[in-house]
Amino acid sequence: MLPSRRPGLGASLFDAAEDLLAAGYGAACLVNSDSPTLPTSILIDAARALSSPGDQVVLGPAEDGGYYLIGLKQAYARLFEDIAWSTSSVFAQTAERAQEMGRDPVVLPMWYDVDDVAALHRLHRELFGQGDKHDCTGAHRARHSAAFMRDLFRKGTLG
Repeated sequence: MLPSRRPGLGASLFDAAEDLLAAGYGAACLVNSDSPTLPTSILIDAARALSSPGDQVVLGPAEDGGYYLIGLKQAYARLFEDIAWSTSSVFAQTAERAQEMGRDPVVLPMWYDVDDVAALHRLHRELFGQGDKHDCTGAHRARHSAAFMRDLFRKGTLG
């Protein structure tokens, strides 16, 4: 966890990447906090892409048009500037920006994040065995999220 130095999502993401790279890491991978079942295999794919020679930008597109992961070998402020955050065009704008900078992004498989009640119900089905017809990658079972969800549904907080 890194403290944010400036307001705004774009500035915070750039600052986090810059801080990690300045600490001596060869690459930085920033991952959202609302995709608890993101398959480990996708994270491994991101790490592999970032460990390959040359400069890399890695993006994990989210079903809602954003992204769940961005990986970089260099902190590029331009990647995070003038993005319409919290819209369905975030991934497309970021991928386009990377291409404008001469970096053809490595695109990971699409995944979902939990931003609304429908996605929360989807997560519940996924965690408790009803499966997800979209899950062909073997999702991480997120035991802490499952314990929280069990409690949430037991208390009747969600219907």
